[in-house]
Amino acid sequence: MTKDKVLFVHQDPLNEVHRGFGESIGADFIPYNRFKAGGIPFSPARYLAQSAINGLRLPRYKYYLCDGGATVLNTVVRKKTSMGKKAKIIDLIADETFFVQAYGIPKPNPALGMLWSYLSGNIDGGIAVSELIRDAARKFLDCPIRVVHPFIRDKLYERLVPLAPRLDKDIIISLGYAEPKNGMDILVEAFRTVRKDFKDAELVIIGKGHPREWEKIRGVKVAGFVDDLVPYFEMASIFVLVGRGQAFPAATLESMCAGVPAIVTEHTGTKVVTGKLGNGFVRRADAGDIAVGISDYLSLPIEERAVLGRKAKGIGKEFNGEKHRKKFHDEFYSLVDEIA
Repeated sequence: MTKDKVLFVHQDPLNEVHRGFGESIGADFIPYNRFKAGGIPFSPARYLAQSAINGLRLPRYKYYLCDGGATVLNTVVRKKTSMGKKAKIIDLIADETFFVQAYGIPKPNPALGMLWSYLSGNIDGGIAVSELIRDAARKFLDCPIRVVHPFIRDKLYERLVPLAPRLDKDIIISLGYAEPKNGMDILVEAFRTVRKDFKDAELVIIGKGHPREWEKIRGVKVAGFVDDLVPYFEMASIFVLVGRGQAFPAATLESMCAGVPAIVTEHTGTKVVTGKLGNGFVRRADAGDIAVGISDYLSLPIEERAVLGRKAKGIGKEFNGEKHRKKFHDEFYSLVDEIA
């Protein structure tokens, strides 16, 4: 097994789970954007120039682990230099870039597609965070791609495992920024339908940027950003995430580890997790179908909800850091041996 030193070229700030992956292989860490062209208005030319400078300033390593799209460009610049031509680039495919470009959901960027067409030939291997993202990446990358699912942050995991939500109220929660990929507009529309049959139902939306006007809809609460998710999982009956293209949202895992069943869409990487609860927990990104999924769950007797809650917790508990850091270590070095 090859054990050459690895440089993890990462986003800034570094995702805590991605840090755990890097630490599992003993990687050195460096942010991709150390040099910034301050004072110059943003433009494609500035972005490319800045990426080139940051790439040339990368230290020499045999293996580079890239933390998504922006970091790949810098690392390819280093690989193209005389010092870096023998280097190997492994992409940690953890965002929706390939999914958007492959399927046009929510909307592809033609310029970005052209850039990736160029960059893809310089990537030697990939580790995707979900099967959904792996399949999209294969449309661009002609290299081995493994899958390693992310894990729940250690301190939060310790707090979620003991939780035992009652699940007896009709409280729906969702989490995510105000971005099209999170589909909150679809969820709000679905909730209007649900509310017709479940008069006491509530929808709690957590995350930055959502319009406060939604609170004019009876039963909707826009909580905004919160520091502690645990009280929300304790009060919830069901978690719903209407992803239009989500790699592997941690909130799904956190909800299930707390004992709260979760519904996601077929365009969400965690469908392989929620699908273990039953076919009804993976829906189309459509207000009507989401409403059916929520209503079917809220129609269940509390005893059946409790059974699903216990099943969800058992599934969610599998996403602990120790297990998935080891999985990343093993898959990474297996991949390295394949591409060496």
